[in-house]
Amino acid sequence: MPWSHAVIDCVERRAVTGTPIAEYVPERLVNDRLALVGDAAHVPTPMTGNGFSASFKDALALAECLIDASTIRAYVPALLGYPITLDRLLPGLPKSI
Repeated sequence: MPWSHAVIDCVERRAVTGTPIAEYVPERLVNDRLALVGDAAHVPTPMTGNGFSASFKDALALAECLIDASTIRAYVPALLGYPITLDRLLPGLPKSI
């Protein structure tokens, strides 16, 4: 392992730095005809490497909610299901209110 010597050296010298892992969670994902998706909805930390996956599932959840909405007026009630659908697709994601 090429990293093992460097890790052992850092630990022995107590030269290890920790970075807290936290993600921004907005108060809500939907407001009228506006829905936050991707990095705007989650702002993932680069430490988890989950940004693309979460954004892709956001788009999938949004598509599932809007597929049967045939008019602009139907979008508003359809979007109310977006956080619920997103929770089903990304169960470990921090929740918005």
